[in-house]
Amino acid sequence: MNFSHWISIKTLFTQLILLCIFVFLLILSANGFGQNYLNKPISFVVLYGPGTGNDVIARVVSQKVNEGPTLQLLVDNRPGASGSIALEMTAKLPFNGYNMLIASTS
Repeated sequence: MNFSHWISIKTLFTQLILLCIFVFLLILSANGFGQNYLNKPISFVVLYGPGTGNDVIARVVSQKVNEGPTLQLLVDNRPGASGSIALEMTAKLPFNGYNMLIASTS
C-alpha cells in the first residue's frame, strides 16, 4: 500500500476544509465592511481662494457628486500664506478619509 498517496490526499482534504471555513467566515463578515464609512460629508480643502482653477475643479466635482442621494462633498477655501494656512489646517485634521487637500504644482 502506498502511504505517500494517502498523506497527500489527507493534506489536500485538510486544505479544502480550511478553505471552506475561510470562505464561510469571509461571507459572514462581508456585511460589516464599510458600513461606518461615508456617514458624514467629505471636505475638500482648497489652498487658493474662490474662482481659481483648483476651486472650480473642486466645485464641479462636488456639484456632480452632491446630485446623488448618499454622498456630500463640501469645498473649504483657505487662501493665504502661499497655501501654508490650508496645509497646516489639513495636517491637523484627523486622518479618517473625510478630509482631502486639493493643490496644484507649478
